Formats: sequence, structure tokens, C-alpha cells
Amino acid sequence: MTVSEALRIATTIDGWDWSEHRARMAPLGWSYPDLLLEYAAHSARAIDVGTGGGEIYSVAARAGDVALEFDPERLAIARTRLPCSLVRGDQARLPFANHSFDLLADRHVGVDPTEVVRVLSPGGIYLTQRPGGHICQNIFEAMGWGSNDAFWRQVDGTNYRDFDSTVAWYQLAGCQIVRRENAYVDYEFLDEQALAFWLANAPLPAIDIDRDAEKLDRLPLRTNWHSNLLIVRTPAGEAPR
Repeated sequence: MTVSEALRIATTIDGWDWSEHRARMAPLGWSYPDLLLEYAAHSARAIDVGTGGGEIYSVAARAGDVALEFDPERLAIARTRLPCSLVRGDQARLPFANHSFDLLADRHVGVDPTEVVRVLSPGGIYLTQRPGGHICQNIFEAMGWGSNDAFWRQVDGTNYRDFDSTVAWYQLAGCQIVRRENAYVDYEFLDEQALAFWLANAPLPAIDIDRDAEKLDRLPLRTNWHSNLLIVRTPAGEAPR
């Protein structure tokens, strides 16, 4: 089966559950779920922003925590997985009072930094794993998309902050950069159906299967993954209001 054929019948994910995606990725150098468990254990109250269907946060969520998700269908799935309160909202404006949490976590969302500092208690922790700007770079180039970074700059416009500028913002705000890592690793789709599944479900430029069939069917199964890890501690004094 070609990629274009597989894309026509590709299934969609429930929530944000990629467990059925058939791909192989080299180790990033960290485990986000392990870090989430570690920092949650040392926090009184945590929030997970962009929780999807609660697939990742379920490893650490407690009754007193909060999970935030904008998509109502994903939110309904998360209610079946998480023991904590669930709130509908997005990462641009968090519907919580100042200093509400000791830990704010997000995976592949990227919360507005001013909101991170506002809702965290002084000395609170922000834990985020972000998609890098050069995910599956040879596929982006083959499709004529440029890069993941270029795509998100177009989507988010003036609100877009790349990883380096995000780190710089926190440093200027007086935050401590506890950990900062950038991982480029090998990534392989195990067959054409797996590549089609990713193309159908990942946030990517629009694909016209008929127009793009020739490009799709030439796409490589071996590519790369690019992830950023950032752990920030807010200033110990009063957080900005």
C-alpha cells in the first residue's frame, strides 16, 4: 500500500492517544512522564495544560490537581482517565487566580510565559516538553513545507516564540533555568500506514491527497525527531500580577 492510499483510510486518534502509532524513536535523553512524576511528588498542587485525553498526565494526577483542555471531545475522554478537576480553556489565558499552583506542566502545548509566571507560586516549577523546529525535516522538505518551525510561525504569527526566545524570556524575568535540553534523534515509521497515520493526525500543513499523491508516495520512512525540554523555577519573591 502506498502512503497516499493509506492516508485515504487512515484512522483518527481518540483524545491525544498515540499508543497505536507504529514508529520507532531513539531515546531523547529524558523521560517526560518520569520528570512529571518527580516534580508532582514535590508539589502541593499541579496543573497540566493541554492535557488532551489525559494520556500522559494520568501517571501523576491527584485529586487536588487540575487538568486544562480546550477541545471538548478530548476533555470528555480525559474525564474517564483523571481523578482531578478538569477545566475547559487554552494556554493563552489560564482561567485561574495568581499563585494557584506549585507545578505547571505541558507537553507539546507551550503556555504563554506571562501566564506561567502569574499562576505559579513563587519558587514554582514549569515543566514542558516542546516539539522542536525540525521534526521530520526530510519529510517537511519533500512536501515543500520548509520546517516545523516555519509552519508554527505562520500559524501563531506574532504570538510565536521559538525555544531560544522562550528561554531568554524566562531568564529576563528572573527565573532559574533548571534544565534545558535539545534532542535530535532518529525516528522511523514502521510502514506506510504508520506514516499516513501521523500525516492524518499531527498538526501539519494541509494535504490534498490527489494533488500531493506523487510527493506522498516518495516520502521516506526514516527521518528524525526533534524535541526541547525546559524546566523553569519562578523567582522566590512575589510573582508578577
